[in-house]
Amino acid sequence: MSEEILNHDSSAVQQHINILQNIITRLANNSMNCKQWCLAITAAVFTILTINKQTTYCYYAAYPIITCCILDAYYLCMERAFRNNHEKFIEKLHSHNLQLTDLYNLKRESITCHKMLKAFCSLSVFLFYASLIIFCIFISFVRVT
Repeated sequence: MSEEILNHDSSAVQQHINILQNIITRLANNSMNCKQWCLAITAAVFTILTINKQTTYCYYAAYPIITCCILDAYYLCMERAFRNNHEKFIEKLHSHNLQLTDLYNLKRESITCHKMLKAFCSLSVFLFYASLIIFCIFISFVRVT
């Protein structure tokens, strides 16, 4: 009976795959929103400080950059954990080792410091936020006349 329930065409299997894909999509969208909000807040801080001719205080923009960077890395780490969960589920499905207990099991791997560090070092996080920090440092030393 479990083979009949747990085949590729089973609605429960398809629903579980859709749930995992929706979670991964939401986490990727949250990561994108982090970058958009960080850019908007940083631009607002730069604009306000430039209008007031106080570019030496542009390092204040580093606070939202660092906060968004941490949050973005956390979302990326969670996304990777759910992708890993999705891949394991698909492997079990293809190898015909899928159990009823595997359905709707959305437990993910725990997020460790090592995984967070790997997320910080990913190109999508590091390049974006490092370039903003470098720009922030550069603007801090430019004098507005």
